[in-house]
Amino acid sequence: SFNDWTLDEAAVLNAAKGDMRREEFQIVGDGRWEKRVFPGGGMGAVVVAMRPGQPAPAAEGDGSQQRGHGRNWAIDGLPGTRFRINYNPASKQVTCEQLESGEAQS
Repeated sequence: SFNDWTLDEAAVLNAAKGDMRREEFQIVGDGRWEKRVFPGGGMGAVVVAMRPGQPAPAAEGDGSQQRGHGRNWAIDGLPGTRFRINYNPASKQVTCEQLESGEAQS
């Protein structure tokens, strides 16, 4: 659910039962926007839909709070669906996997 772009460790997809929802996100290091990780491949605003098992190129912030502004990933799912998001700094790729009910988020 939209949280006015405040930092959350995890957001929950909230909607009426059966409605597909989209959650947009960036990865933020140490709770600081200057350390954000966002979709790579350009400077303009874009929303990149993530698909489980398909890596997406990432770019890292350069210390500026503006770099990466408007460049977000998105995950589509039904209410209550949970995903694990992984960032690999060596390959500069982000992946997601859908978690089974009751599976730990660690």
